[in-house]
Amino acid sequence: MKKKLFLAMTLIFGVLVISGCSNNSDKKSDKMIEVTVTLLKDQEDFAHEVLEVAEGSTLMEVMEQEFEVEEKQGMITSIEGVKQDEAAGYYWVYTINSETINTGAKETKLKAGDNVEFFYEKI
Repeated sequence: MKKKLFLAMTLIFGVLVISGCSNNSDKKSDKMIEVTVTLLKDQEDFAHEVLEVAEGSTLMEVMEQEFEVEEKQGMITSIEGVKQDEAAGYYWVYTINSETINTGAKETKLKAGDNVEFFYEKI
């Protein structure tokens, strides 16, 4: 009986050690990175922020920390009170480092030096 108990305890301890040491790539790091976020409406810059955020942060996490945002299914629908207008065809779209991004802000992870620009425009 003692042998079985010892074996069970050893097995449980081993599983805990292995799971504690596993590398979870979805976790944010303690390392801070710098990113720039610019908001443009009618071709005018109405907000420009250089931010220090945790490495591995998603764009949605950063936007929710720094701005008043609303979202629907991972897509940002309002920033600083400027809401998308589906009837008129106006939406918030964004680029990172001048490249159009086709994923939602919840899925988009930021890297050091990223330059994010949000545009409120008719699509």
